[in-house]
Amino acid sequence: MKSPKRLSGEAGYSLLEMIIVLTLMALVGAVLTMTLHRREASPRDVARQVAGAARTAAARAIATGRSSVLHVDLAGRSIGIDQDPAIARIPASYSVFMTAAEHPVNAKGTGTIEFFPDGSSTGGEVTVGAPNSGQFVVRVFWLTGEISTRRAP
Repeated sequence: MKSPKRLSGEAGYSLLEMIIVLTLMALVGAVLTMTLHRREASPRDVARQVAGAARTAAARAIATGRSSVLHVDLAGRSIGIDQDPAIARIPASYSVFMTAAEHPVNAKGTGTIEFFPDGSSTGGEVTVGAPNSGQFVVRVFWLTGEISTRRAP
């Protein structure tokens, strides 16, 4: 019985190839770990979430033909729309303020901005900030219901 011939140099992986593969696997693992353990949302991210919730409320009012309300719970640190009480959270370390013309913040620490089927709203501003990241303002213009986000001066 003859044993199969081995060709020299083709019988496996070199040490260098193994080191390269292991290094690549470690890099991929590190990137995945960093992605899974995301940092706390920045004030800009939270302001974008508030603006997104306001746009959803405005679109809902236009689509259904009934007014829709954006709730800003300053005490509970959450943003809600109509009966959805907490579609976004505000980190405890962030400051949050609200100014609303028609519906001022109540004794429970909740303010609202109402959106109407014609596209208008009661208007208001929500300011989100952190000590080292600055403040961002979400402004809802009452006449047109236009929603904008900007860095506070």
